[in-house]
Amino acid sequence: MWTVEQHSDSLNIPPTQSSVIGFMEKSTEKYAKGIGLIFKNFQLYEYEVSNGSAAAQYKGFGITQWMIDHN
Repeated sequence: MWTVEQHSDSLNIPPTQSSVIGFMEKSTEKYAKGIGLIFKNFQLYEYEVSNGSAAAQYKGFGITQWMIDHN
């Protein structure tokens, strides 16, 4: 099995300073010999600081795909 880390970048995740914005972007794929792509994971999150009227919060999404059957 081979793992390909396409992109991995982050800043202030998990938040160590509550007054600094943060983000995380990560993309990984796994391949099996004789089969091909069997797993894919993509995560994209942002940490937004509080602005007085709103509390600090995370925004973003993640997508995970995996093979469930093979002929």
